[in-house]
Amino acid sequence: MEFLHIVLPVLTGALIGYFTNYIAIKMLFRTRKEIHIGKWKLPFTPGVIPKNKPRIASAVGNAVSDKLLTESDIADSIKNSGIKNEAVNGMLSCIMADTTSMKMLLNKNNADNIMENLSEVLGDKIISAIKRLDMKAVIGDIAQKSFGNLLSNPMVSMFLGGNAMDGIAEKIAVSLNEYIDLNGKELIVPAVKQEIEGIFAKSVKENLESIHITENDIRTLLENTADKLIDSSVAKLISHINVKQIVEDKINDMDEKELEELVMYVMKNELQTIINLGAIIGAVIGIVNIFI
Repeated sequence: MEFLHIVLPVLTGALIGYFTNYIAIKMLFRTRKEIHIGKWKLPFTPGVIPKNKPRIASAVGNAVSDKLLTESDIADSIKNSGIKNEAVNGMLSCIMADTTSMKMLLNKNNADNIMENLSEVLGDKIISAIKRLDMKAVIGDIAQKSFGNLLSNPMVSMFLGGNAMDGIAEKIAVSLNEYIDLNGKELIVPAVKQEIEGIFAKSVKENLESIHITENDIRTLLENTADKLIDSSVAKLISHINVKQIVEDKINDMDEKELEELVMYVMKNELQTIINLGAIIGAVIGIVNIFI
């Protein structure tokens, strides 16, 4: 009898704690529908989760879109998934291995148009840069370097020294600027076009090597470009996809059985732990009751 006096309260407390938690967890999902007795609705039907499914769906949708599936998280995941490295390596291999000329890559008609337009643009830029130069100062400097020794001669200095040299430099500068205005384009654009044709006749790799751009430099450029492209693309993608609404609709479209199976699949071990803790707490309460 003494044994039953000790064991029975402990066993009773454990069973009560276990089944209380078990029933409470089951009542999260059961019943799945409202139960009516005549016009009277049975309390606690449906279960907590079926009854609040729309609110739960909205909360989960907000959590996923605001906390779990943010733009930065998606972008970082893509960058670290290996997709970026595969793309960069593929582009780098094409650039470094392809010996096809740039003109062939662009096809002849496009290449000719690009070269023509580029020659015009660069030619105009060069002419504008030349016209911005202080030609008088440039010519004076050249004359000083070329005729410096002669100007030390008193006889020569009488004719070319001081203001005389400045006047000559100014007249030459004016004439040179006028000549550039009239003929600069005809002289410079064909020369620029010839240089551009030489560039287009080479492969991308040859042109990059000619200006001392290494493979590592190209890789860095491609990686940085890929990062920026991923960031901007993800932002555009997210702006067109309502993640919150997708998750919310998915949960709302589930029937109560599917929702229960989903929760149990994710939290089965945790919920079982709660049930087991109920038994342990009940047993502890039973032990305490023995000494009261």
